[in-house]
Amino acid sequence: MSHAPSAWDPRPSALATWPSAADYQTIKTAVAVRNEALFHERDWRRKSFAALLAARTVLTVRIAAGRCAAYVTELYGNLRDLMDAYPGEDWLPLIRVVRREPPLAEACRQPAGGAARTTSWRGAPRPHLRLPRWIRSSAATVA
Repeated sequence: MSHAPSAWDPRPSALATWPSAADYQTIKTAVAVRNEALFHERDWRRKSFAALLAARTVLTVRIAAGRCAAYVTELYGNLRDLMDAYPGEDWLPLIRVVRREPPLAEACRQPAGGAARTTSWRGAPRPHLRLPRWIRSSAATVA
């Protein structure tokens, strides 16, 4: 029985420059938590707690040095800043830095000339979709 890959699956011995589907989803979740905490959350305790959870999640990502690794390092630094939140802190400098960062899809997307993906970003192999014969025949009579 196969299952979708997760952040807890064993890693290959050689790290790839681009994240796996599970790592990409982990990074995407951490970015969403950072943005929610930074732009929408008003209570400093909730900011700090959300950043703590996201930072611990980011620590599970394993990729080789490159553009995406630099992005993940910056993300972790942003989360560390949010973890050290205190009442009345001015968040405008961090907000400016985050707004100037490239989007995740741009920083962690494999170049077009790279190896072709055999799986979707969700991690499941892309199945060959063919409708059963009884559905195809009934659809033909309806149309």
